[in-house]
This record gives sequence, C-alpha cells and structure tokens, in this order.
Amino acid sequence: MSKDNLFFLIFIILNPINNCDEYTKIMEPASRYAGLKYLGGLDANGLPHGKGKLFGICDVDQHEHLAHCNFVHGHCQGFVEIHDLTTKMSYVGYMQGENVRHGYGKYTDPKSGTYEGNWSNDRKSGFGINIDERGNQYIGEHKDNHPHGIGKITYGDSTVYYGDWVDGIREGNGILIFANGDYYIGEFKKDQPEGIGGTISMQSGKKLFGEFKDSRVSGLAIESSTIQNNVRIGSYKEDTIQGLFAERAGDGKLRITGHLNGLSKSGVVLDINADGTGYIGEVKNSKPHGMGILTKPEGLKLIGNFDNGIFLNP
Repeated sequence: MSKDNLFFLIFIILNPINNCDEYTKIMEPASRYAGLKYLGGLDANGLPHGKGKLFGICDVDQHEHLAHCNFVHGHCQGFVEIHDLTTKMSYVGYMQGENVRHGYGKYTDPKSGTYEGNWSNDRKSGFGINIDERGNQYIGEHKDNHPHGIGKITYGDSTVYYGDWVDGIREGNGILIFANGDYYIGEFKKDQPEGIGGTISMQSGKKLFGEFKDSRVSGLAIESSTIQNNVRIGSYKEDTIQGLFAERAGDGKLRITGHLNGLSKSGVVLDINADGTGYIGEVKNSKPHGMGILTKPEGLKLIGNFDNGIFLNP
C-alpha cells in the first residue's frame, strides 16, 4: 500500500480499545486503524456513522492524525478534513465511495506540492491549480493527474507557457515567454517548439517566422531585425541559413541573393552594395570564385574568371 493511500485510509478511529483481537472482529483490516480514537455516532455494526472526529497516533505509521468526516458505515462521504499532523499532509474537500477524492478539494504535501481543484475517482481531473515541489505553478485543465487541455504554467525561472497540453506535455499551439522577455508563438510537439511558429528577441530586435524542429529553425523562414534594419528569407537548418536566401536592407535595395552556408556565401549570387559596387557570379567562402561580373561605381566592369576574390584574365 502506498503512503498516499495509507494516509487517506487511516481515518476510522474508535474509542480506546485494549484488545486488538476484539477490534479486528469489528473492523477489517485492523492494521489500518489500530491506536486511533473516534468520537461520534456508530452504526449497528459498531462502524463510524454520521458526523465524527478522529484523532490520535496510529500504530501503523506512528503518525498523528486528525480528521473531521461525515461517515457512512465506516467510510468518509461528502465534505471532509483529513490531516497527517506528523508529515503535514492534508486533504480538505469532497469524497465519495470508499474514501475516494471526488469533487472539489485541496491536497497538500510538503514533499510533492499542492493541488486545489476538481477530482474524479481520486485523480486530478478538470480545472485546478497545481504547485509542485520545484515551485512550478500550473493553472488549467487536468486529466488523470496530468495537465490536459488548455493551461498556463509558470516555471521556477519565471518562464511562462500558455497553450495546449496532452497527457502532461506541451502539444498543439501555445506561447512560450522566457524570463528575458523573448518569446515563441506557434506549434509544439513532444514538449518542444515544432512546426510553424515565430520568435521575437527583445534585445536584438530579431524576428523570425518559419518552420521549427526540436526548438530550432529548420526549413523556410523569414528573418528581420529592427536594429540592423534588414529582412532575410531563406532556407535554415538548426537556426542557421544553410541554402538559398535573399536579403533586403532598410533603404529597400537588394544586397545579397544566393546561397549561404552559415555566414559564408557560396554558389551563384547577386550582390549589390550601397556604394554602387556589385557582383553576379560564382562565389566560394564569400569571395568571387569562378565566372562572374564585377561592377564598380566609376563604371568599370570586370568580366571573366575570379580566384578567391582576385580577377584573372577572361
């Protein structure tokens, strides 16, 4: 028997009984209730029946217990208050059946946290507030003891998530706000940003919208920066452009188009700078390499082969 179940079962308390064998004949199993005292009404079989108070130190766990219940033939029904004064565990709320939490109630355990909300057949189900032992606070819907449906969680480091939950994990659509103010809005899968979504960095002014996988941008995405005043669109892999892309500066002029491997341009690109210089052709490691055309502000054009940025004869 788990400690949790034991806690909720040790509540039927009789007047002091010296003969444990005689007690066994009245209550089964006797080990649950030995040593406890009961003040209240009894039924024809000597079982607690009606409103009653139970208290004392249990012989089984040597914990001090206190409870106020409406008993129905030895079982708590309706609104109850049950306290383990030794461990500080408690439940205040509604029960039905054989000592089963059902309806609205608050459960407190200094080791595992606090839950206040709806219960169904002794499990967290419906709307409730759960604070675990790490200080994470969840407010929202539950199913079978797990966040399920719509809910908001505030983590111990002040990170906040609001959105869909499935069986205790973030799954569906949601908003993740980090402690520094950055946030992600979009789809989640297996507790991580995955699918279509967008991020905003408050410090850098960077905005990114596109495809995410394992919390990183992987796929087609659009990136903009209010500080650098530019816009990029391209193919990303693990947060870095790794393919065809285009970039427009704040003045509206096209600066770069081509392939980018991290921060290094490669392939065939069109590069037009603000000073009037431009290049169209093959590049390697961000330098003209292969066939290309280089133009300069004074009208000079170099057409031919380039080697690592150096112009060769046509």
